[in-house]
Amino acid sequence: MISKTLLAAALTAASFATQAATVVYNFQSSAFDSGSLAGQSFSGQFSFDDAALTASTSTLPLLSLSFSLGGQSYTLAQATAGTTGAVFNAGALSGVNAVFSGGSRSVELTWGFGSPYAFYQQSTSNFGFADLSFSTAAVPEPQTYALMLGGLAAVGFIARRRKA
Repeated sequence: MISKTLLAAALTAASFATQAATVVYNFQSSAFDSGSLAGQSFSGQFSFDDAALTASTSTLPLLSLSFSLGGQSYTLAQATAGTTGAVFNAGALSGVNAVFSGGSRSVELTWGFGSPYAFYQQSTSNFGFADLSFSTAAVPEPQTYALMLGGLAAVGFIARRRKA
C-alpha cells in the first residue's frame, strides 16, 4: 500500500514538472485622462508560457487575456490577429500588446514611451490614455505540490503505522 502511495505521489509530481511554466499577471490601469472614459480605470489578467524566456527575448505569445472597459468585455480571442504578446526588456516584463478594433471603439494595450499604457479611441476627438501596472498572480510551483503530497503521504504512513 505504501509503495503504491509513493508511486502515485511521484507520478503526480512528475506530471506537474512537465507542464508548461504558465505565468499569470494581473494588470490595472490608472484613470483615463480624457474623452468619454475620462476618470474610468479597468483591470484584467493575462498569461504566457515563460519556458522560452531569455535575457534577449523581446516578446512571447499570450495564452490568455481578459478585461472589461466601459461596459464592454475584451478577450484574447477578440484581439486583432498578430497584435498580441507579452513584451520584455532584458528578460523582465515591460508590458503587454493587444489591439481591439471594430465597433464604435478601438482599444490598444501597448508599451511605449518607456512604460506600458492603454489607449482608446471612439472618434478623432474622443480618445484617452491610461498607464498600466502589473502584478504576478499567486500560482503555486510544481515543487510546492510535490512537497505537499510528500507530507500527506508521510502523515498517512504514520497514521497507518499507529493503527497497527
